[in-house]
Amino acid sequence: MASGEVKNKAKEVTNNELKEIMTSLIDKLDKKIESRMKFVEETLGRNVKKLETFENDIADLKVSMGNQDQRIIELETKESEMTEINSLLERIEKLENVIEYNEYRSRKYNVLLYGIKKNDYEDVNKVVTGFLINELKIPKEEIESMIICNAHRIPRHQSTLIGEDD
Repeated sequence: MASGEVKNKAKEVTNNELKEIMTSLIDKLDKKIESRMKFVEETLGRNVKKLETFENDIADLKVSMGNQDQRIIELETKESEMTEINSLLERIEKLENVIEYNEYRSRKYNVLLYGIKKNDYEDVNKVVTGFLINELKIPKEEIESMIICNAHRIPRHQSTLIGEDD
């Protein structure tokens, strides 16, 4: 029986030791789990903050992209307007050239005479004809062969009065 008692005592010691070992292991595991949980919570907290930052950045980018889309539409509209303006400028230039050419053609056979005194109730055609015959000494036959379509006085501007007496 003595050997049975030793076996029971060995079992008791083993059970107590086992209990202590298990308690020690459980405590160590609890501490490790607690430490890892704390680490995971901290990492998760940082990741949540990063995620919130990313979400804010994405929202800002969406707003910025919306602004860029609006700016692109504005620029495309301005480009279209500039194309139209350039087309109109080209057209204006062509019309100016046509006007200049027409003015040249309309003046081609014009004669401007300066210094002819003005009389009340005058016939300008007769005044011009008389000036050509009497002052420029062009023979009357030549003057009569000329075609004078229109004769009229042009008002004098201050810039043309330099050195002239009235």
